[in-house]
Amino acid sequence: MIDLSGIWTCMIAGCETSVRIPGTLDESRIGFPDDPEQQWKRDDVCRIGFYQPGDPIVTRLTRKYAYEGPATLITNVSFKKPEGERIFVYVERARHLRLKVNGREASPVRPANISTPYCFEVTDLVTGEDQLEFLSDNSYPEWPRDAIVYSSAASNETQTNWNGLLGNVCLYTEQQIFVSDLRVYPRGEKLDICIEMDSALSWQGNCHISSDALESPAVIRMELQKGKQSIWIRDLEVARDAKKWDIDEGNLYTLSVSGDGFKAREACFGLREFVSQDGHLMLNGRRIFLRGETNCAVFPETGYPPMDESSWIEILNKYRAYGVNCVRFHSHCPPEAAFTAADKLGMLMQPELSHWDPEHAFHTQESKRYYKAEWMEILRAFANHPSFVMLTMGNELHADEAGHRFMDELIEEGRKYDSTRLYANGSNVHYGVLGTDPASDFYTAMMYYDWDVRATCDGPKGWLNHEYPDLRRNYDKTVNALRKVSAQPIFSFEVGQYEVLPDFGEIEDYRGVTSPENLRHIRKKVEGKALEITGTKWFPPPVSVAFSVTGRR
Repeated sequence: MIDLSGIWTCMIAGCETSVRIPGTLDESRIGFPDDPEQQWKRDDVCRIGFYQPGDPIVTRLTRKYAYEGPATLITNVSFKKPEGERIFVYVERARHLRLKVNGREASPVRPANISTPYCFEVTDLVTGEDQLEFLSDNSYPEWPRDAIVYSSAASNETQTNWNGLLGNVCLYTEQQIFVSDLRVYPRGEKLDICIEMDSALSWQGNCHISSDALESPAVIRMELQKGKQSIWIRDLEVARDAKKWDIDEGNLYTLSVSGDGFKAREACFGLREFVSQDGHLMLNGRRIFLRGETNCAVFPETGYPPMDESSWIEILNKYRAYGVNCVRFHSHCPPEAAFTAADKLGMLMQPELSHWDPEHAFHTQESKRYYKAEWMEILRAFANHPSFVMLTMGNELHADEAGHRFMDELIEEGRKYDSTRLYANGSNVHYGVLGTDPASDFYTAMMYYDWDVRATCDGPKGWLNHEYPDLRRNYDKTVNALRKVSAQPIFSFEVGQYEVLPDFGEIEDYRGVTSPENLRHIRKKVEGKALEITGTKWFPPPVSVAFSVTGRR
């Protein structure tokens, strides 16, 4: 493997400069001043008098360097080309990405999307003295641009619509025959595995399968033709003393596949059953109650989620300290490191497609093609993570009849591909006013028709907006109404939406790619209002609140 990290050449808008890879253009100070006219719901904040032309951005943090469009990222690599081996280029996370090697186009090995890694085979393109030229485009040509940039995966209100290459960026080699993917699916006391082989020639021989989670090793006979093949081995016996993966219990095992004609490959996995039963979520045969956090990918210092495991261990441990046992990733899918950390800590994870379309989800063929590819690739890329228990198609989607038929088809495809997870057509679809979707495995929304599923709702709705809280209030009526038509588990959507005063003490802590001009603007208004009412300067309270206004929440 050759690590390609370092200083690369970057070309945007006819200008040449340098960029550090892995990293973003923002981190290398490449781009233009952020435009306040492009902030979220600008017309609304103008209407209520909170924003006037010439003001800084008030609905979100300001990017110090903003750029949307194509960027050419170039590096040169020198190596001794190994005889008889196949060569690949890997990028762990990127936007819309193409690769040219010495001016010739390389094709991606798998369908492209912004939630899973890119891989290109370059065996016939490289010489050993090569120029790699990536065209990275965060305007998403031929993809559903508006839905993507509205989502937490690419919105400037949360993650930022960064451009660049993140995580592991490398060139690596494989043998003529190799295991391109190894997935493990626990089913109670049985184990199914899928071995994807990529062979440049015909081959036959024995394949050995071993794991401490199995009652005994297995040997199967393989006969490979040239090309790619998926080989399923089903109903392997799980060892009687094997430990279950569970909440706060990161019990993990390794499974190894090897053969006479190819190198061994390993997969790390956990034994767990996560199902819907009699209206409840069940983990390893018992009912569980979700205590969730909605992660909107707000990482102000970098503008994107951490790509390393240690950072996610720290994040998830903070969640656990508050009693959180499940993280919903609002219209985005975190990187591999997040799932790896969750596996070790015993945290439940619910990623989503990079999809927030509150008007016409899956309305175009472009949208259907992209999100079907993203849906299936998320299921493939993160299949071995026991923490990955639920998947939805996005946030607050609104679709017509044809769109809903497509949703049903996607759920069915997901179940056929992987029955170890639960699926839903989205979180808060149609804001819940159209009720439940029969094809989904669970229901999560702020409403069920006219019945509340949470205490606060947008506008005047929601009982907590006009009543004092007490312990007499519950949601029995909502659940009973839903139970008349469905046995789906139900859990509330984004229950913690409350208006709070920002912690102005945080302002000086922003040292990364974003600037808190919105917080400075709010502080100025607060100070002005304090002078108007009391005639004295306003001072921050001695104890600050625990969270701040950094995005849409």
